[in-house]
Amino acid sequence: MKPKLGIIAPQLMKNHFSYYEALVILFSNLNYEITFFGCSWFKEQLSAKFPLLKFYVRPENTSAFSFFRSIRAKVKQCDFIIIEQSYGVTLSYIFGISRVKVKKLYTIHNVNSWLSPTFSFMPKATLTNWAHRYIISNVDGIIVVSANLKKEINKKKLMAKGAVFYLPFRYPELNNTSDKTKNDCHLIVVPGTINPLRRDYHVVLEALENILRLGIHNIKVVFLGKPIFEIKETSQVIDSINKINRCYKNAILFWEDFIPQAEFDYYLNNASFFVSNLKEFYPYGKNREIYGVTKETGIPVLMYQYKKPCIIIGSYAPPKQLVKHTIKTSNTIQLESLFKKISTGEVKQESFAKGYNKTLVEMRGEINEEIRSLLRFVN
Repeated sequence: MKPKLGIIAPQLMKNHFSYYEALVILFSNLNYEITFFGCSWFKEQLSAKFPLLKFYVRPENTSAFSFFRSIRAKVKQCDFIIIEQSYGVTLSYIFGISRVKVKKLYTIHNVNSWLSPTFSFMPKATLTNWAHRYIISNVDGIIVVSANLKKEINKKKLMAKGAVFYLPFRYPELNNTSDKTKNDCHLIVVPGTINPLRRDYHVVLEALENILRLGIHNIKVVFLGKPIFEIKETSQVIDSINKINRCYKNAILFWEDFIPQAEFDYYLNNASFFVSNLKEFYPYGKNREIYGVTKETGIPVLMYQYKKPCIIIGSYAPPKQLVKHTIKTSNTIQLESLFKKISTGEVKQESFAKGYNKTLVEMRGEINEEIRSLLRFVN
């Protein structure tokens, strides 16, 4: 009889889809019978690729509490379950399923919020901190999506009890290449929503404008993400982009709404370099999260999925295996100099992208060891 795994993701977190897919791939390869408890959108995305995957769909307009209560009997049939971090349904989880007698691994994406929260006298924050502590104390272990996060947890001994495992946001695929279109310019792609609270746009825009003034026109910046206009500073960034484009036609490409998937894939596939322009700290919530230390970003996944080098502006630390495929800069002068070298061919994409398959083999080896450790723990 096959061992049984339950994956519980009650909320529609589309940006976490690659993580759920990675879990299905990993445990399908280990001959697990998997049941996915979640929204219908996930069933639509996964069922064709994984015909043996079982689903228990959360009906529309059904509360999280009702959903958790309805799956209790099926969850008990699993050998162990992996639960996605709750966003706004924490109490529903606690009262709906936390006491079910099955081995539980809980995924967290914000280490400080869950394991080292800031003390607060505010009632809502106090309740949230209590709920997080309760959940963590009633699971058998946690999963994080980056080796850097696991390292930080272990270094600071943030888990009083229970195990810590690292499973990737996406499983690295070897020889995952697509046909590329030859471009007359170097595409510098900045993935992610245009959000000035999370990312610094000043350095990129100023460096680009400086080389354009010098007559260098074979560098094109692509902001590959929807602007978050609810943040007032976003309009200022868009105004700066439009100002540059009025002076230098189509020097910057951006979208004012969601990007069609075909275009999104095209620019990721044809990028010369990715850019990470994340600020050091994640700007939301009372607990300060540090990118690459207590919270991960999607940049590493894109790097190894598309085998692209990345220009890192600021302090973000990628997974150790990807460091050799990055170029670190910290200010406008350094980025402007780098743009000039890319323009003349002094710095080539190929120099930083070579050896990616070896990198992915190393990453897969680390992940496979984590899986072996996890299986020893749950069996």
